[in-house]
Amino acid sequence: MVADKIEKTAEVAIEVIDKVAEATEKVGDEVAEEFPGNKNIKKAASKIKKVMDVIEEDADKAEALIEKVSFITQSIASWQLLLHQIQSTLAV
Repeated sequence: MVADKIEKTAEVAIEVIDKVAEATEKVGDEVAEEFPGNKNIKKAASKIKKVMDVIEEDADKAEALIEKVSFITQSIASWQLLLHQIQSTLAV
């Protein structure tokens, strides 16, 4: 089903974003540690970390949204099945 493929693709994309954000933060921390006396590098690393934190938060929100949409889709499918059963029963 197309909706399932879209959901899976979005989930994979979110996982990749999380991993990239974590790796970027790690690199920023390591660079800042390697040059403890360089305030410009520390500032840049700090800004990168803040941006990555925001990206991770957004990825978490997107993942929560995907879960809600999936739940709603499943609920609609259940209701459709129930309505079909009721229609079949009434048609008899």
